[in-house]
Amino acid sequence: MDIINITISNLTVAQPVNEALNLSPFASALLSILPWIMIFGLLYRQQITSLFISYRVLKGLAKRYKMGVILFAHDVDIKACNEMEMLLRKAEEKNIKEIILILDTFGGMEFAVSRIINAIQNYKGKIYAYVPRYSMSAGSLIALSCDKLYMSKTASLGAVDPQIGILFWVHSSKAWQEIVKKKGIKANDESIAMSLYAEQYTKLIRSYLDKIKNLNGKDDFKNFMTNGDIPHAQQLGIKDLQKWDIEVKDIMPWEIMKIIGKNPKIIKATF
Repeated sequence: MDIINITISNLTVAQPVNEALNLSPFASALLSILPWIMIFGLLYRQQITSLFISYRVLKGLAKRYKMGVILFAHDVDIKACNEMEMLLRKAEEKNIKEIILILDTFGGMEFAVSRIINAIQNYKGKIYAYVPRYSMSAGSLIALSCDKLYMSKTASLGAVDPQIGILFWVHSSKAWQEIVKKKGIKANDESIAMSLYAEQYTKLIRSYLDKIKNLNGKDDFKNFMTNGDIPHAQQLGIKDLQKWDIEVKDIMPWEIMKIIGKNPKIIKATF
């Protein structure tokens, strides 16, 4: 009877079981969170699977073209800026001469895009931009800064005129300047300040375009992209760009089309 009581007490207490299995403290802690890991895996199994498939496809693309590959499916923000600078430094250390940069972005911050452009322009090798769907706003600046530009038939770039404001009070640079012009002395301080910012940032963005060697002599195109005459969200496809004598090729490997859109907000490299 005493033996039965001991057996029952051991089975009802967790600690003796861990001791019986001879588990280390780390293994015991891992065992305790295992159910949460399984739940996470079940909830995000599609995203995790897509991530592994995408990386495998990118590696295949890199092997076929004998180049490094970077997937930039992310907002143009500080995180993306830091990641791109780190990847390009790593690529130079590995002596990678050519990189395929896959862009899938709606754009983002001026500060971040200026640093990414600088990193691209100072890279010792060649960087080729591939746009399967869209690379709008700041993303267009990145695409145009690369040595060559490739787009699918349905892909688009967009205008790069600055969008100025706070939260829901955001307008194009041209809109702020028009507001002040029409209101004259009745314009409030905020509108006047925003108009000044608009002028400053438009000149700044124009200076980025002036540094892009592929746009040398294309002042009309630079004005078109920055003056705010078209909506910021207007899509500029291959034919639209070719009207401005922008060199862009209709080439898009099937591997890129296969993975794009499955991994929102990710920056991944094959090196």
